[in-house]
Amino acid sequence: MTPQDNSLPAPALGYRVESPPVADRAGGDIGALVFGAADGDHEAWEALVSAHLDLVASITTAHRLTEADALEVGSTVWHLLERNLHKLRQPDQVGAWLAAVTRDECVRVLTSPG
Repeated sequence: MTPQDNSLPAPALGYRVESPPVADRAGGDIGALVFGAADGDHEAWEALVSAHLDLVASITTAHRLTEADALEVGSTVWHLLERNLHKLRQPDQVGAWLAAVTRDECVRVLTSPG
């Protein structure tokens, strides 16, 4: 879950990352992956995470987190997704949910004392 160097400059703070429609690596739709992962399908979970790793990493990079903080945010975000998969009202919009949660977690880390 560490941000990868894609040779692009880090975006400025406040940069808005849009979540484009994403299909899983096998060509299925994201909503089906969410339902599968919520039902305990390990392959669906892996495909869901794989399809959205770059999104989460780009947001932590945009917030200029340290590597350790980015790992903490990523870990928290994936844990929250796992706990909330069955509660998502629009499973096909999981990318937007992940973006919002990742931004919130970045702000939490940046504003926490210490």
